[in-house]
Amino acid sequence: MLWPSWSAIRYERPFWQLPEASRARRRRRLEAALVWRYRSPGTSLPAGPVAAGEIGCGHEKSAGPLMALFIDTPRWEWRGHLWAHMISDQSLDELHAAARGLGLRYVAFGRDHYDVPDVMWPAAREIAELVDPRDIVRSLRRSGLRVGGGKPKKSWRRLDVLPAAIATSDTGQWVEQVRGAFGDDVAVEVLARPTELVVMHLTRSPDRPSLGELSPGPPIGHVVHTVVDERYSLELVLPWDGTE
Repeated sequence: MLWPSWSAIRYERPFWQLPEASRARRRRRLEAALVWRYRSPGTSLPAGPVAAGEIGCGHEKSAGPLMALFIDTPRWEWRGHLWAHMISDQSLDELHAAARGLGLRYVAFGRDHYDVPDVMWPAAREIAELVDPRDIVRSLRRSGLRVGGGKPKKSWRRLDVLPAAIATSDTGQWVEQVRGAFGDDVAVEVLARPTELVVMHLTRSPDRPSLGELSPGPPIGHVVHTVVDERYSLELVLPWDGTE
């Protein structure tokens, strides 16, 4: 998927190479362009710069079912993209279901939100209401879904090997059998954070392999299937006590 071409926003240098002042200007122009493109029919933007508090006030989509999903504009840079936050103020099950529909991997889940890259933002905007970033936090607090602890609790770190307690269990045997079913055309990565661990199998094609009796997954955890950028991934999400 390619990021839409905004005729009013052209830059000779990548975002991460710009001075901070230029980055701030680019964020403001991007936000204004996004709100303008996805405004409700018959509405118009206020004159002058778009203030943070004005995003999501009067420019929401007027048609469609009532949704409990909310998203802000992409403004946080990482790995060459701008990222937004998508939340539900009803349940995490609803949020996970929306993420699967968009093709977001589980590793994009930040405990109480999903990180949405700019290339997927237009699709996410079709199912989520555009709001100010401050309203994201307020909604999570009101709903009781806000998870504190900051980045140490929400960020993933890479493990060189599967923890011994998991590797020697039935789950470890399942992982090895799945790796064999994929053949040589797979990259396996183990990612962990407090209380949670993900074993990701990433292929070079969008085709989902036939896993036969392995399809339901191991006795514990759950399996997430995703296709992103024409690459299929299988994520095994497991509870983890931090023991390596």
